[in-house]
Amino acid sequence: MQVDKQQFQILNALDAILNGNRQSELPQLIEAAGADKIINADLMNLARKLKRSAVVNFLATLITHNSAKPEQAPLILDAYQSIASSKLQAALLALPSANVVRLTVTSIIERRQQTNLLLTGSSMTSPATSDMASGNDATVAPDPVESAQSPATSPLAKASGSVAEHMLAMELAIDHGHPAIAADILDRLSRRSLRGQDQKFIAEMILERGDLSAKQVQGTPWADWAECVEQALACLRTESQQKLRGELALWGARCHIRAGQYDHSIRLARKATWRSQVLRAGSEVARALSFQGKHAECIQLLDEVARELCSLTDQVGTDWIEQNAEETEKKKKAFNVESAGQALQDLREALSAANVQPFLVSGTLLGYAREGGFLSHDKDVDVGVFGWEKQFEIVDALLKSRKFRTDFQSLRGERCNTLVARHAATGYCIDIFLYRERDGKVVTGVDSDFGYVQEFAFTPFQLREVDFLGTRFFVPDNVELNLAENFGDWRIPDKEYISHLESPSTVDPGGLIHMLVARLTLISAIPTHKTERIRRVANILRQHAGGEHAIDPALLDRIEHLFGAKAAATVAANPTSEKPRVFPGIFGKRISTEAVHAA
Repeated sequence: MQVDKQQFQILNALDAILNGNRQSELPQLIEAAGADKIINADLMNLARKLKRSAVVNFLATLITHNSAKPEQAPLILDAYQSIASSKLQAALLALPSANVVRLTVTSIIERRQQTNLLLTGSSMTSPATSDMASGNDATVAPDPVESAQSPATSPLAKASGSVAEHMLAMELAIDHGHPAIAADILDRLSRRSLRGQDQKFIAEMILERGDLSAKQVQGTPWADWAECVEQALACLRTESQQKLRGELALWGARCHIRAGQYDHSIRLARKATWRSQVLRAGSEVARALSFQGKHAECIQLLDEVARELCSLTDQVGTDWIEQNAEETEKKKKAFNVESAGQALQDLREALSAANVQPFLVSGTLLGYAREGGFLSHDKDVDVGVFGWEKQFEIVDALLKSRKFRTDFQSLRGERCNTLVARHAATGYCIDIFLYRERDGKVVTGVDSDFGYVQEFAFTPFQLREVDFLGTRFFVPDNVELNLAENFGDWRIPDKEYISHLESPSTVDPGGLIHMLVARLTLISAIPTHKTERIRRVANILRQHAGGEHAIDPALLDRIEHLFGAKAAATVAANPTSEKPRVFPGIFGKRISTEAVHAA
Protein backbone atom coordinates (compact mmCIF):
# COMPACT_ATOMS: atom_id res chain seq x y z
CA MET A 1 0.00 0.00 0.00
CA GLN A 2 1.41 3.38 -1.02
CA VAL A 3 1.04 5.92 1.80
CA ASP A 4 1.74 9.64 1.70
CA LYS A 5 4.59 10.22 4.14
CA GLN A 6 3.04 13.34 5.68
CA GLN A 7 -0.31 11.59 6.15
CA PHE A 8 1.43 8.69 7.87
CA GLN A 9 3.29 11.07 10.21
CA ILE A 10 0.05 12.88 11.10
CA LEU A 11 -1.70 9.54 11.68
CA ASN A 12 1.06 8.33 14.03
CA ALA A 13 1.02 11.62 15.93
CA LEU A 14 -2.76 11.45 16.36
CA ASP A 15 -2.56 7.83 17.46
CA ALA A 16 0.07 8.63 20.09
CA ILE A 17 -1.93 11.59 21.43
CA LEU A 18 -5.30 9.81 21.57
CA ASN A 19 -4.02 6.56 23.04
CA GLY A 20 -1.71 8.39 25.45
CA ASN A 21 -4.50 10.55 26.92
CA ARG A 22 -2.71 13.69 25.75
CA GLN A 23 -5.71 15.38 24.17
CA SER A 24 -4.42 18.81 25.25
CA GLU A 25 -1.84 18.50 22.45
CA LEU A 26 -4.48 18.17 19.71
CA PRO A 27 -4.91 21.94 19.01
CA GLN A 28 -1.17 22.32 18.53
CA LEU A 29 -1.04 19.38 16.09
CA ILE A 30 -4.02 20.65 14.09
CA GLU A 31 -2.46 24.10 13.84
CA ALA A 32 0.92 22.72 12.79
CA ALA A 33 -0.47 20.29 10.19
CA GLY A 34 -3.33 22.48 8.97
CA ALA A 35 -7.02 21.82 9.50
CA ASP A 36 -7.45 20.67 5.89
CA LYS A 37 -4.87 17.92 6.48
CA ILE A 38 -6.69 16.70 9.59
CA ILE A 39 -10.34 17.08 8.56
CA ASN A 40 -9.65 14.80 5.66
CA ALA A 41 -11.51 11.72 4.44
CA ASP A 42 -8.31 10.22 2.99
CA LEU A 43 -6.62 10.39 6.40
CA MET A 44 -9.68 8.78 8.02
CA ASN A 45 -9.65 5.98 5.45
CA LEU A 46 -5.94 5.39 6.04
CA ALA A 47 -6.66 5.07 9.76
CA ARG A 48 -9.39 2.54 8.94
CA LYS A 49 -7.05 0.45 6.80
CA LEU A 50 -4.39 0.44 9.52
CA LYS A 51 -6.96 -0.41 12.21
CA ARG A 52 -6.37 2.75 14.28
CA SER A 53 -9.85 2.84 15.81
CA ALA A 54 -9.30 5.80 18.15
CA VAL A 55 -8.09 7.91 15.22
CA VAL A 56 -11.03 6.82 13.07
CA ASN A 57 -13.50 7.89 15.76
CA PHE A 58 -11.76 11.26 16.19
CA LEU A 59 -11.49 12.04 12.48
CA ALA A 60 -15.02 10.84 11.67
CA THR A 61 -16.31 13.15 14.41
CA LEU A 62 -14.39 16.12 13.00
CA ILE A 63 -15.56 15.44 9.44
CA THR A 64 -19.17 14.90 10.52
CA HIS A 65 -19.38 18.24 12.33
CA ASN A 66 -17.00 20.39 10.30
CA SER A 67 -17.07 19.28 6.66
CA ALA A 68 -19.52 20.66 4.12
CA LYS A 69 -19.60 17.18 2.53
CA PRO A 70 -19.27 14.60 5.33
CA GLU A 71 -20.54 11.84 2.97
CA GLN A 72 -20.15 8.47 4.79
CA ALA A 73 -18.35 9.85 7.86
CA PRO A 74 -21.46 9.98 10.12
CA LEU A 75 -22.33 6.37 9.34
CA ILE A 76 -18.70 5.27 9.80
CA LEU A 77 -18.61 7.10 13.15
CA ASP A 78 -21.76 5.37 14.38
CA ALA A 79 -20.51 2.00 13.13
CA TYR A 80 -17.20 2.28 15.00
CA GLN A 81 -18.87 3.56 18.15
CA SER A 82 -21.47 0.78 17.97
CA ILE A 83 -18.77 -1.88 17.69
CA ALA A 84 -16.70 -0.34 20.51
CA SER A 85 -19.68 -0.12 22.87
CA SER A 86 -21.46 -3.30 21.65
CA LYS A 87 -24.60 -1.16 21.28
CA LEU A 88 -26.13 0.11 18.06
CA GLN A 89 -25.96 3.90 17.83
CA ALA A 90 -28.60 6.31 16.51
CA ALA A 91 -27.61 6.44 12.84
CA LEU A 92 -27.65 2.64 12.58
CA LEU A 93 -30.93 2.30 14.46
CA ALA A 94 -32.44 4.77 11.97
CA LEU A 95 -31.65 2.39 9.10
CA PRO A 96 -34.12 -0.33 8.05
CA SER A 97 -33.68 -3.47 10.16
CA ALA A 98 -32.51 -5.43 7.08
CA ASN A 99 -29.97 -2.80 5.94
CA VAL A 100 -26.65 -4.43 5.10
CA VAL A 101 -24.55 -1.96 7.12
CA ARG A 102 -26.74 -2.41 10.20
CA LEU A 103 -26.72 -6.21 9.88
CA THR A 104 -22.96 -6.24 9.37
CA VAL A 105 -22.25 -4.14 12.48
CA THR A 106 -24.64 -6.30 14.50
CA SER A 107 -22.91 -9.44 13.28
CA ILE A 108 -19.49 -8.04 14.23
CA ILE A 109 -20.80 -7.22 17.72
CA GLU A 110 -22.23 -10.72 18.11
CA ARG A 111 -19.00 -12.39 17.03
CA ARG A 112 -17.01 -10.28 19.46
CA GLN A 113 -19.39 -11.29 22.23
CA GLN A 114 -18.92 -14.95 21.33
CA THR A 115 -15.14 -14.53 21.37
CA ASN A 116 -15.29 -12.88 24.81
CA LEU A 117 -17.53 -15.68 26.03
CA LEU A 118 -14.98 -18.29 24.92
CA LEU A 119 -12.09 -16.37 26.48
CA THR A 120 -13.76 -15.65 29.83
CA GLY A 121 -16.13 -18.59 30.11
CA SER A 122 -18.76 -16.25 31.52
CA SER A 123 -22.29 -15.60 30.36
CA MET A 124 -22.59 -12.38 28.41
CA THR A 125 -25.53 -10.57 26.88
CA SER A 126 -24.92 -8.23 23.99
CA PRO A 127 -26.31 -4.70 24.40
CA ALA A 128 -27.35 -5.02 20.76
CA THR A 129 -29.54 -7.96 21.84
CA SER A 130 -30.86 -5.90 24.74
CA ASP A 131 -31.85 -3.15 22.30
CA MET A 132 -34.07 -5.59 20.47
CA ALA A 133 -35.61 -6.87 23.69
CA SER A 134 -36.36 -3.34 24.87
CA GLY A 135 -38.16 -2.41 21.69
CA ASN A 136 -35.31 -0.57 19.96
CA ASP A 137 -35.60 -2.97 17.01
CA ALA A 138 -31.85 -3.71 16.85
CA THR A 139 -31.84 -6.71 14.53
CA VAL A 140 -29.32 -9.25 15.80
CA ALA A 141 -27.81 -11.85 13.53
CA PRO A 142 -27.69 -15.40 14.87
CA ASP A 143 -24.24 -16.66 15.76
CA PRO A 144 -22.75 -17.66 12.41
CA VAL A 145 -20.25 -20.40 11.80
CA GLU A 146 -17.13 -18.91 10.24
CA SER A 147 -16.53 -19.97 6.63
CA ALA A 148 -19.39 -22.47 6.64
CA GLN A 149 -22.40 -20.33 5.83
CA SER A 150 -24.67 -21.16 2.96
CA PRO A 151 -26.42 -18.13 1.40
CA ALA A 152 -29.71 -19.30 2.91
CA THR A 153 -28.36 -19.48 6.51
CA SER A 154 -26.15 -16.39 6.42
CA PRO A 155 -27.29 -13.55 8.70
CA LEU A 156 -26.98 -11.34 5.61
CA ALA A 157 -29.19 -13.56 3.44
CA LYS A 158 -31.99 -10.99 3.37
CA ALA A 159 -29.84 -7.87 3.64
CA SER A 160 -30.87 -4.85 1.62
CA GLY A 161 -29.17 -1.63 0.59
CA SER A 162 -27.37 0.09 -2.24
CA VAL A 163 -24.13 -1.11 -3.83
CA ALA A 164 -22.31 1.67 -1.98
CA GLU A 165 -23.76 0.48 1.35
CA HIS A 166 -22.73 -3.10 0.57
CA MET A 167 -19.18 -1.96 -0.15
CA LEU A 168 -19.04 0.09 3.06
CA ALA A 169 -20.29 -2.93 4.99
CA MET A 170 -17.63 -5.08 3.33
CA GLU A 171 -14.88 -2.65 4.39
CA LEU A 172 -16.21 -2.53 7.95
CA ALA A 173 -16.16 -6.32 8.16
CA ILE A 174 -12.59 -6.59 6.87
CA ASP A 175 -11.27 -3.68 8.92
CA HIS A 176 -12.62 -5.33 12.07
CA GLY A 177 -11.08 -8.71 11.23
CA HIS A 178 -14.07 -10.57 9.78
CA PRO A 179 -13.37 -11.53 6.16
CA ALA A 180 -16.03 -14.26 6.43
CA ILE A 181 -18.70 -11.57 6.79
CA ALA A 182 -17.15 -9.71 3.85
CA ALA A 183 -17.35 -12.91 1.79
CA ASP A 184 -21.11 -13.09 2.49
CA ILE A 185 -21.50 -9.49 1.32
CA LEU A 186 -19.45 -10.15 -1.82
CA ASP A 187 -21.59 -13.19 -2.56
CA ARG A 188 -24.59 -10.87 -2.65
CA LEU A 189 -22.76 -8.28 -4.76
CA SER A 190 -21.70 -10.94 -7.28
CA ARG A 191 -25.38 -11.43 -8.17
CA ARG A 192 -25.95 -7.74 -8.84
CA SER A 193 -25.09 -5.60 -11.82
CA LEU A 194 -21.85 -3.80 -10.99
CA ARG A 195 -20.24 -0.95 -12.84
CA GLY A 196 -16.64 -1.36 -13.95
CA GLN A 197 -15.50 1.15 -11.35
CA ASP A 198 -17.29 -0.80 -8.62
CA GLN A 199 -15.57 -4.00 -9.72
CA LYS A 200 -12.24 -2.19 -9.67
CA PHE A 201 -12.90 -0.81 -6.18
CA ILE A 202 -13.71 -4.28 -4.83
CA ALA A 203 -10.56 -5.85 -6.27
CA GLU A 204 -8.24 -3.06 -5.14
CA MET A 205 -9.78 -2.95 -1.67
CA ILE A 206 -9.33 -6.71 -1.18
CA LEU A 207 -5.72 -6.58 -2.43
CA GLU A 208 -4.82 -3.59 -0.27
CA ARG A 209 -6.48 -4.86 2.91
CA GLY A 210 -5.12 -8.33 2.22
CA ASP A 211 -1.57 -7.01 1.94
CA LEU A 212 -1.97 -5.37 5.36
CA SER A 213 -3.41 -8.57 6.88
CA ALA A 214 -0.48 -10.57 5.53
CA LYS A 215 1.87 -8.39 7.58
CA GLN A 216 0.17 -9.46 10.79
CA VAL A 217 2.06 -12.23 12.53
CA GLN A 218 -0.87 -13.94 14.24
CA GLY A 219 -4.57 -14.50 14.10
CA THR A 220 -5.27 -14.08 10.38
CA PRO A 221 -8.20 -16.33 9.31
CA TRP A 222 -6.72 -17.43 6.00
CA ALA A 223 -9.57 -19.76 4.97
CA ASP A 224 -11.97 -16.84 5.35
CA TRP A 225 -9.67 -14.59 3.33
CA ALA A 226 -9.50 -17.23 0.60
CA GLU A 227 -13.30 -17.39 0.42
CA CYS A 228 -13.40 -13.59 0.35
CA VAL A 229 -11.11 -13.58 -2.68
CA GLU A 230 -13.17 -16.28 -4.41
CA GLN A 231 -16.31 -14.16 -4.02
CA ALA A 232 -14.48 -11.01 -5.16
CA LEU A 233 -13.38 -12.84 -8.32
CA ALA A 234 -17.03 -13.67 -9.02
CA CYS A 235 -17.71 -9.91 -9.01
CA LEU A 236 -15.11 -9.20 -11.72
CA ARG A 237 -16.91 -9.76 -15.00
CA THR A 238 -15.51 -7.01 -17.23
CA GLU A 239 -12.85 -8.04 -19.76
CA SER A 240 -10.81 -4.96 -18.94
CA GLN A 241 -10.35 -6.33 -15.41
CA GLN A 242 -8.21 -9.27 -16.56
CA LYS A 243 -5.06 -7.97 -14.90
CA LEU A 244 -6.85 -7.24 -11.62
CA ARG A 245 -8.46 -10.67 -11.81
CA GLY A 246 -5.00 -12.19 -12.08
CA GLU A 247 -3.70 -10.20 -9.09
CA LEU A 248 -6.68 -11.34 -7.03
CA ALA A 249 -6.16 -14.94 -8.12
CA LEU A 250 -2.51 -14.83 -7.03
CA TRP A 251 -3.41 -13.36 -3.66
CA GLY A 252 -6.15 -15.94 -3.24
CA ALA A 253 -3.68 -18.71 -4.11
CA ARG A 254 -1.43 -17.53 -1.28
CA CYS A 255 -4.41 -17.40 1.12
CA HIS A 256 -5.38 -20.97 0.21
CA ILE A 257 -1.81 -22.11 0.87
CA ARG A 258 -1.80 -20.51 4.31
CA ALA A 259 -5.12 -22.19 5.00
CA GLY A 260 -3.71 -25.57 3.93
CA GLN A 261 -5.94 -25.76 0.85
CA TYR A 262 -3.28 -26.58 -1.72
CA ASP A 263 -5.41 -27.87 -4.60
CA HIS A 264 -7.49 -24.69 -4.45
CA SER A 265 -4.28 -22.66 -4.46
CA ILE A 266 -3.12 -24.35 -7.66
CA ARG A 267 -6.52 -23.80 -9.27
CA LEU A 268 -6.51 -20.07 -8.52
CA ALA A 269 -2.86 -19.49 -9.45
CA ARG A 270 -3.51 -20.92 -12.91
CA LYS A 271 -6.16 -18.23 -13.45
CA ALA A 272 -3.43 -15.55 -13.48
CA THR A 273 -2.80 -15.37 -17.22
CA TRP A 274 -1.69 -11.75 -17.70
CA ARG A 275 1.83 -11.70 -19.17
CA SER A 276 3.41 -10.05 -16.15
CA GLN A 277 1.83 -12.64 -13.83
CA VAL A 278 2.84 -15.87 -15.53
CA LEU A 279 6.07 -16.39 -13.60
CA ARG A 280 4.48 -15.56 -10.26
CA ALA A 281 1.68 -18.00 -11.06
CA GLY A 282 4.23 -20.72 -11.75
CA SER A 283 5.98 -19.89 -8.49
CA GLU A 284 2.72 -20.18 -6.52
CA VAL A 285 1.84 -23.53 -8.11
CA ALA A 286 5.36 -24.75 -7.25
CA ARG A 287 4.87 -23.54 -3.67
CA ALA A 288 1.60 -25.49 -3.35
CA LEU A 289 3.25 -28.64 -4.74
CA SER A 290 6.04 -28.27 -2.20
CA PHE A 291 3.54 -27.98 0.66
CA GLN A 292 1.91 -31.16 -0.62
CA GLY A 293 5.27 -32.90 -0.32
CA LYS A 294 5.65 -33.16 -4.11
CA HIS A 295 9.15 -31.69 -4.05
CA ALA A 296 10.37 -33.40 -7.22
CA GLU A 297 7.41 -31.97 -9.18
CA CYS A 298 8.09 -28.61 -7.57
CA ILE A 299 11.69 -28.67 -8.83
CA GLN A 300 10.53 -29.52 -12.35
CA LEU A 301 8.10 -26.60 -12.34
CA LEU A 302 10.74 -24.19 -10.99
CA ASP A 303 13.01 -25.22 -13.86
CA GLU A 304 10.16 -24.36 -16.23
CA VAL A 305 9.82 -20.97 -14.50
CA ALA A 306 13.54 -20.41 -15.08
CA ARG A 307 13.19 -21.36 -18.77
CA GLU A 308 10.28 -18.96 -19.18
CA LEU A 309 12.30 -16.24 -17.48
CA CYS A 310 15.11 -16.81 -19.96
CA SER A 311 12.70 -16.76 -22.92
CA LEU A 312 11.10 -13.50 -21.84
CA THR A 313 14.51 -11.94 -21.33
CA ASP A 314 15.56 -13.09 -24.81
CA GLN A 315 12.59 -11.13 -26.15
CA VAL A 316 13.05 -7.84 -24.30
CA GLY A 317 16.67 -7.78 -23.22
CA THR A 318 18.22 -7.49 -19.76
CA ASP A 319 17.81 -3.76 -19.14
CA TRP A 320 15.04 -4.49 -16.62
CA ILE A 321 17.60 -6.10 -14.27
CA GLU A 322 19.37 -2.83 -13.59
CA GLN A 323 16.14 -1.00 -12.86
CA ASN A 324 14.78 -3.77 -10.64
CA ALA A 325 18.07 -4.02 -8.71
CA GLU A 326 18.08 -0.26 -8.14
CA GLU A 327 14.49 -0.34 -6.85
CA THR A 328 15.31 -3.27 -4.56
CA GLU A 329 18.37 -1.46 -3.19
CA LYS A 330 16.29 1.64 -2.41
CA LYS A 331 13.82 -0.44 -0.38
CA LYS A 332 16.56 -1.95 1.80
CA LYS A 333 16.55 -0.84 5.42
CA ALA A 334 19.79 -0.49 7.33
CA PHE A 335 20.15 -2.92 10.22
CA ASN A 336 19.62 -0.94 13.43
CA VAL A 337 21.86 -2.47 16.08
CA GLU A 338 20.19 -0.62 18.94
CA SER A 339 16.68 -1.74 17.94
CA ALA A 340 17.80 -5.34 17.35
CA GLY A 341 19.54 -5.33 20.73
CA GLN A 342 16.39 -4.10 22.45
CA ALA A 343 14.35 -6.83 20.76
CA LEU A 344 16.87 -9.47 21.89
CA GLN A 345 16.90 -8.15 25.45
CA ASP A 346 13.09 -8.20 25.63
CA LEU A 347 13.07 -11.75 24.27
CA ARG A 348 15.54 -12.92 26.90
CA GLU A 349 13.43 -11.37 29.68
CA ALA A 350 10.18 -12.81 28.33
CA LEU A 351 11.56 -16.35 28.00
CA SER A 352 13.49 -16.24 31.30
CA ALA A 353 10.16 -15.63 33.05
CA ALA A 354 9.08 -19.02 31.67
CA ASN A 355 12.40 -20.72 32.58
CA VAL A 356 13.35 -21.03 28.91
CA GLN A 357 17.01 -20.36 28.07
CA PRO A 358 17.56 -18.92 24.57
CA PHE A 359 21.10 -18.96 23.20
CA LEU A 360 22.78 -17.17 20.29
CA VAL A 361 23.08 -19.14 17.05
CA SER A 362 23.82 -18.73 13.36
CA GLY A 363 24.51 -15.17 12.15
CA THR A 364 23.97 -13.62 15.60
CA LEU A 365 26.49 -16.05 17.15
CA LEU A 366 28.91 -15.27 14.31
CA GLY A 367 28.55 -11.55 15.03
CA TYR A 368 29.29 -12.14 18.73
CA ALA A 369 32.41 -14.23 18.04
CA ARG A 370 33.89 -12.25 15.16
CA GLU A 371 32.78 -8.66 15.75
CA GLY A 372 31.59 -8.51 19.36
CA GLY A 373 28.08 -7.51 18.27
CA PHE A 374 25.65 -7.93 15.40
CA LEU A 375 26.93 -8.31 11.85
CA SER A 376 26.67 -4.96 10.09
CA HIS A 377 24.91 -6.55 7.10
CA ASP A 378 22.54 -8.71 9.18
CA LYS A 379 18.77 -8.71 8.64
CA ASP A 380 17.35 -10.33 11.75
CA VAL A 381 18.26 -12.00 15.03
CA ASP A 382 18.85 -15.74 15.51
CA VAL A 383 18.50 -17.66 18.78
CA GLY A 384 18.12 -21.32 19.66
CA VAL A 385 16.22 -23.27 22.33
CA PHE A 386 16.68 -26.92 23.30
CA GLY A 387 13.57 -29.06 22.84
CA TRP A 388 10.73 -28.87 20.35
CA GLU A 389 8.39 -29.35 23.32
CA LYS A 390 9.23 -25.81 24.49
CA GLN A 391 7.38 -24.24 21.55
CA PHE A 392 4.15 -23.90 23.54
CA GLU A 393 5.87 -22.33 26.55
CA ILE A 394 7.74 -19.96 24.23
CA VAL A 395 4.63 -18.70 22.47
CA ASP A 396 2.75 -18.37 25.75
CA ALA A 397 5.62 -16.36 27.30
CA LEU A 398 5.94 -14.08 24.26
CA LEU A 399 2.24 -13.27 24.22
CA LYS A 400 2.10 -12.71 27.98
CA SER A 401 4.97 -10.24 27.68
CA ARG A 402 2.83 -8.13 25.29
CA LYS A 403 6.09 -7.20 23.56
CA PHE A 404 5.98 -9.75 20.74
CA ARG A 405 3.61 -11.13 18.13
CA THR A 406 3.88 -14.61 16.73
CA ASP A 407 1.91 -16.98 14.54
CA PHE A 408 -0.06 -19.77 16.17
CA GLN A 409 0.15 -21.71 12.90
CA SER A 410 3.85 -22.25 13.65
CA LEU A 411 2.88 -24.56 16.50
CA ARG A 412 3.25 -27.89 14.73
CA GLY A 413 4.16 -30.25 17.55
CA GLU A 414 7.15 -32.50 16.88
CA ARG A 415 7.36 -31.19 13.32
CA CYS A 416 8.08 -27.63 14.48
CA ASN A 417 11.63 -26.39 13.88
CA THR A 418 11.31 -22.60 13.79
CA LEU A 419 9.26 -19.91 15.50
CA VAL A 420 9.27 -16.27 14.43
CA ALA A 421 8.75 -13.54 17.01
CA ARG A 422 8.13 -9.98 15.80
CA HIS A 423 9.10 -7.31 18.32
CA ALA A 424 6.17 -4.91 18.61
CA ALA A 425 8.22 -1.82 19.49
CA THR A 426 10.85 -2.09 16.74
CA GLY A 427 9.34 -4.43 14.14
CA TYR A 428 12.45 -6.64 14.22
CA CYS A 429 12.01 -10.37 13.76
CA ILE A 430 13.78 -12.96 15.88
CA ASP A 431 14.08 -16.48 14.47
CA ILE A 432 13.86 -19.05 17.26
CA PHE A 433 15.36 -22.39 16.18
CA LEU A 434 14.32 -25.50 18.14
CA TYR A 435 17.12 -28.04 18.66
CA ARG A 436 16.65 -31.75 19.33
CA GLU A 437 19.00 -34.72 19.77
CA ARG A 438 19.16 -37.26 16.95
CA ASP A 439 21.75 -39.87 15.97
CA GLY A 440 24.45 -38.35 18.15
CA LYS A 441 23.90 -34.81 16.84
CA VAL A 442 21.79 -31.82 17.79
CA VAL A 443 19.55 -31.02 14.85
CA THR A 444 17.54 -27.95 13.96
CA GLY A 445 15.84 -26.82 10.79
CA VAL A 446 14.12 -24.15 8.75
CA ASP A 447 10.35 -24.39 8.31
CA SER A 448 10.23 -22.67 4.94
CA ASP A 449 7.34 -20.57 3.68
CA PHE A 450 7.77 -22.62 0.51
CA GLY A 451 6.52 -25.76 2.22
CA TYR A 452 9.67 -27.75 2.94
CA VAL A 453 11.84 -28.39 5.99
CA GLN A 454 15.62 -28.12 5.65
CA GLU A 455 17.67 -29.61 8.48
CA PHE A 456 21.13 -28.86 9.86
CA ALA A 457 23.12 -31.09 12.28
CA PHE A 458 25.76 -30.00 14.81
CA THR A 459 28.07 -31.55 17.37
CA PRO A 460 26.25 -31.60 20.75
CA PHE A 461 27.01 -28.73 23.11
CA GLN A 462 26.24 -27.29 26.52
CA LEU A 463 25.64 -23.60 27.26
CA ARG A 464 27.74 -20.92 28.90
CA GLU A 465 26.98 -17.30 29.70
CA VAL A 466 28.78 -14.39 28.03
CA ASP A 467 28.48 -10.61 27.82
CA PHE A 468 26.69 -9.51 24.66
CA LEU A 469 25.61 -5.93 24.00
CA GLY A 470 25.78 -5.05 27.67
CA THR A 471 23.77 -7.98 28.98
CA ARG A 472 24.34 -11.62 29.85
CA PHE A 473 23.39 -14.17 27.24
CA PHE A 474 23.94 -17.86 26.58
CA VAL A 475 26.05 -19.29 23.75
CA PRO A 476 27.17 -22.86 22.88
CA ASP A 477 30.22 -23.88 24.92
CA ASN A 478 31.95 -24.94 21.67
CA VAL A 479 31.49 -21.63 19.82
CA GLU A 480 34.38 -22.08 17.40
CA LEU A 481 33.43 -25.65 16.44
CA ASN A 482 29.76 -24.69 16.08
CA LEU A 483 30.63 -21.79 13.78
CA ALA A 484 33.02 -23.95 11.72
CA GLU A 485 30.25 -26.51 11.23
CA ASN A 486 27.89 -23.73 10.15
CA PHE A 487 30.13 -21.40 8.13
CA GLY A 488 33.39 -23.18 7.40
CA ASP A 489 36.17 -20.59 7.73
CA TRP A 490 34.04 -18.22 9.78
CA ARG A 491 36.86 -15.82 10.70
CA ILE A 492 36.98 -14.41 7.16
CA PRO A 493 33.99 -12.12 6.41
CA ASP A 494 31.96 -13.29 3.44
CA LYS A 495 28.84 -11.24 2.81
CA GLU A 496 27.85 -13.45 -0.11
CA TYR A 497 27.83 -16.67 1.93
CA ILE A 498 24.62 -18.68 1.40
CA SER A 499 24.22 -20.67 4.60
CA HIS A 500 21.23 -22.67 3.33
CA LEU A 501 23.34 -24.07 0.50
CA GLU A 502 27.00 -23.83 1.57
CA SER A 503 26.85 -24.74 5.26
CA PRO A 504 28.81 -27.91 6.17
CA SER A 505 26.00 -28.65 8.63
CA THR A 506 23.50 -29.29 5.81
CA VAL A 507 21.98 -32.72 6.34
CA ASP A 508 21.37 -33.67 2.69
CA PRO A 509 23.90 -31.99 0.33
CA GLY A 510 22.78 -32.79 -3.21
CA GLY A 511 19.51 -34.24 -1.93
CA LEU A 512 15.96 -33.34 -2.87
CA ILE A 513 15.51 -30.40 -0.47
CA HIS A 514 19.03 -29.07 -1.04
CA MET A 515 18.44 -28.98 -4.79
CA LEU A 516 15.03 -27.36 -4.29
CA VAL A 517 16.60 -24.60 -2.19
CA ALA A 518 19.25 -24.13 -4.90
CA ARG A 519 16.55 -23.51 -7.54
CA LEU A 520 14.74 -21.01 -5.33
CA THR A 521 17.95 -19.16 -4.50
CA LEU A 522 18.95 -19.04 -8.17
CA ILE A 523 15.61 -17.69 -9.39
CA SER A 524 15.35 -15.06 -6.64
CA ALA A 525 18.92 -13.85 -7.33
CA ILE A 526 18.20 -12.99 -10.98
CA PRO A 527 15.91 -9.94 -10.63
CA THR A 528 18.04 -8.44 -7.86
CA HIS A 529 21.18 -8.59 -10.04
CA LYS A 530 23.14 -10.74 -7.57
CA THR A 531 25.64 -12.11 -10.04
CA GLU A 532 27.98 -13.53 -7.37
CA ARG A 533 25.10 -15.44 -5.84
CA ILE A 534 24.15 -16.78 -9.28
CA ARG A 535 27.76 -17.93 -9.77
CA ARG A 536 27.84 -19.68 -6.40
CA VAL A 537 24.53 -21.44 -6.85
CA ALA A 538 25.53 -22.51 -10.37
CA ASN A 539 28.74 -24.03 -8.98
CA ILE A 540 26.78 -25.94 -6.33
CA LEU A 541 24.34 -27.25 -8.93
CA ARG A 542 27.26 -28.36 -11.13
CA GLN A 543 28.83 -30.22 -8.19
CA HIS A 544 25.72 -32.38 -8.11
CA ALA A 545 25.28 -32.67 -11.87
CA GLY A 546 25.07 -36.47 -11.71
CA GLY A 547 22.40 -36.53 -9.02
CA GLU A 548 18.79 -37.54 -9.36
CA HIS A 549 17.57 -33.94 -9.06
CA ALA A 550 20.26 -32.25 -11.11
CA ILE A 551 19.41 -29.25 -13.28
CA ASP A 552 19.66 -29.43 -17.07
CA PRO A 553 23.24 -28.25 -17.84
CA ALA A 554 21.98 -26.36 -20.91
CA LEU A 555 19.49 -24.42 -18.79
CA LEU A 556 22.17 -23.57 -16.23
CA ASP A 557 24.52 -22.36 -18.99
CA ARG A 558 21.75 -20.21 -20.42
CA ILE A 559 21.00 -18.64 -17.03
CA GLU A 560 24.66 -17.79 -16.48
CA HIS A 561 24.95 -16.42 -20.01
CA LEU A 562 21.93 -14.14 -19.57
CA PHE A 563 22.23 -13.15 -15.93
CA GLY A 564 25.70 -14.06 -14.63
CA ALA A 565 28.83 -11.98 -14.17
CA LYS A 566 29.77 -12.06 -17.88
CA ALA A 567 26.35 -10.77 -18.87
CA ALA A 568 26.61 -7.98 -16.29
CA ALA A 569 30.03 -6.99 -17.62
CA THR A 570 28.67 -6.90 -21.17
CA VAL A 571 25.78 -4.65 -20.12
CA ALA A 572 28.16 -2.33 -18.25
CA ALA A 573 30.48 -2.10 -21.27
CA ASN A 574 27.60 -1.36 -23.65
CA PRO A 575 25.23 1.04 -21.91
CA THR A 576 21.97 1.72 -23.72
CA SER A 577 19.88 4.86 -23.74
CA GLU A 578 16.77 2.80 -24.27
CA LYS A 579 14.23 3.01 -21.48
CA PRO A 580 14.36 -0.18 -19.39
CA ARG A 581 11.57 -2.60 -20.10
CA VAL A 582 10.25 -4.27 -16.98
CA PHE A 583 7.81 -7.05 -16.25
CA PRO A 584 5.90 -5.26 -13.48
CA GLY A 585 5.10 -7.30 -10.42
CA ILE A 586 6.87 -10.50 -11.50
CA PHE A 587 9.99 -10.10 -9.47
CA GLY A 588 11.07 -8.53 -6.21
CA LYS A 589 9.36 -9.71 -3.04
CA ARG A 590 6.58 -11.50 -4.93
CA ILE A 591 8.85 -14.05 -6.60
CA SER A 592 11.42 -14.06 -3.81
CA THR A 593 10.50 -17.42 -2.41
CA GLU A 594 13.09 -17.89 0.29
CA ALA A 595 14.97 -15.40 2.42
CA VAL A 596 18.51 -16.75 2.35
CA HIS A 597 20.60 -15.37 5.19
CA ALA A 598 24.10 -14.28 4.25
CA ALA A 599 26.71 -14.66 6.93
